[in-house]
Amino acid sequence: MARLSPAQKAAYEQAKAEHGKVVKLKKEKVLLPVVPPEPEVILTNEERIVPVLSDQHPIAGLIGEVFMDLGGKDFMRSWAEENPSRFMQMVVKQQPAFNPITEKSSTITIKIENSLGRTALDDDNVVSYQ
Repeated sequence: MARLSPAQKAAYEQAKAEHGKVVKLKKEKVLLPVVPPEPEVILTNEERIVPVLSDQHPIAGLIGEVFMDLGGKDFMRSWAEENPSRFMQMVVKQQPAFNPITEKSSTITIKIENSLGRTALDDDNVVSYQ
């Protein structure tokens, strides 16, 4: 082992004890623990419903909890099968409103109000785009 300070030796021994092996970077002479990657937690849609709704509003989170208690997606599917027209009305209401573009505008106005005083880098040229 390279010449290490007592603190580096302690860190090396701790990393070796915790992780089983360490990586030695030759150029910098630094010893790094080989840490196994954390397993990625993948949430299903059902597991994401309540936290996402709770982030929007506490009442929405409560509704999400009740929805999950009633059976979640399976509950909604059985309700939709029994009430197809009401389900489709609900689906349509959930769609965002589309605002059609009625005209094209080619003029853009930008107003800059600078509260700082002018400096040597400022010039007096004004550029106008049409």
